[in-house]
Amino acid sequence: MAGPQVQTIFETLANTGGDDDFKTAVEKLTEYFMPKKNLEYEIYIFRQARQTTDETLDQYHTRLRKLATTCEFTDADREIKTQIIQSCVSTRLRRKALRDSTLTLSALLAEGRSLE
Repeated sequence: MAGPQVQTIFETLANTGGDDDFKTAVEKLTEYFMPKKNLEYEIYIFRQARQTTDETLDQYHTRLRKLATTCEFTDADREIKTQIIQSCVSTRLRRKALRDSTLTLSALLAEGRSLE
């Protein structure tokens, strides 16, 4: 069905089951051909994200939230808050956040909305 090259790859995979185990073969080949996730690269992309001048804080937050899903952060809200503080366009919001270390992400977003 798939050709001799795929057959050669299949034969090199461990635990592929017997000749009749089609489901296992499909799973193993799918796993083999699935692109590998590079966690360091995903985090790098997240850290490079900067708010643009034509982007609202809510839009930036949404973009960061989407990027964070691929980073496997243990506390995504904290990472997003830190990224907003470091790279938002509002220096007033940054100063406020740096003065008040107890500010939550929700409070930071509310403060940012009031400044826009």
